[in-house]
Amino acid sequence: MSGKDKGYEYSRLVTVSGEDSTPIDGKYLSTSKTNFSVDFGYNLQQIKRVSIINVSFLNNAFNVIDDPPAKANNHFTIYLRDGTSILTLKTYSVEPGFYNITQLLAVINAAVVDFKALEPLAPTSVVFSQSAVSGFVTITAGALGAGYEWHIYDSDAANLVIPRGPVHLIGFQRQGLRITGGGSGGTETATELPHLQGLTEARVVSQAIATSNCFDEKNQASSVLIVVPITAPFGFLNVLECKQDALCEISYPTNRNIQRADFSLRDRFGELIDLNGSNLKLTLKVWYNSY
Repeated sequence: MSGKDKGYEYSRLVTVSGEDSTPIDGKYLSTSKTNFSVDFGYNLQQIKRVSIINVSFLNNAFNVIDDPPAKANNHFTIYLRDGTSILTLKTYSVEPGFYNITQLLAVINAAVVDFKALEPLAPTSVVFSQSAVSGFVTITAGALGAGYEWHIYDSDAANLVIPRGPVHLIGFQRQGLRITGGGSGGTETATELPHLQGLTEARVVSQAIATSNCFDEKNQASSVLIVVPITAPFGFLNVLECKQDALCEISYPTNRNIQRADFSLRDRFGELIDLNGSNLKLTLKVWYNSY
């Protein structure tokens, strides 16, 4: 579709999708539908500016992930120690997925029971539960022998401490929880509400479309075209409609020609967002002088 707007400027609507990915020299940019390159099939010439009309994708991003390894948050470790050494230690893996608090607490509580079976000296009972009123999670522990410590913390697969994992997701401090022996047990309540909302925003990135005038929140040059709020629940279509061209527009200081463009969907750390096979779709309005 094309039209004539703003005096002598022409415009064309262009729709791009991860399903339209085309190879470069026989190779695709990736197998992901949120990281792809598109050949428009014709050379868009004398482009003055590009407006983003809409962005849509199914919100299928998990809140518990195992890839990439540097961002994985699906392991935690439990150990029991006496005054000098660790007696028993086991690292548990949570299957990647989108969890609500009931589901994640069930996984953690099952691990606690498993650990008790491995180590009889562990507390007589440890149960994580959520208040139906406040929403905060509380750990309730039974008796533990004097001189012992029971500890649960977020870790990687090799039981090294990581900043965010299941313990953090349910609202406890990142260093984990420690139960010290010698008493009859007790309770401790998380300092934060559970962090299970998943991603709250996504960034559409394109090196081909972006300009030197594109900056991030730190005022550094960026290939981010637009930040998309994620308001749809998990499994539902998330749509951003730009009602005004000027609010979603990339202008070029001099006209440029574009035949191929890359597009990806990334988080605020620049990591590719995995939508588990779902597709990123954009509609662009390209403003040009003439062909």
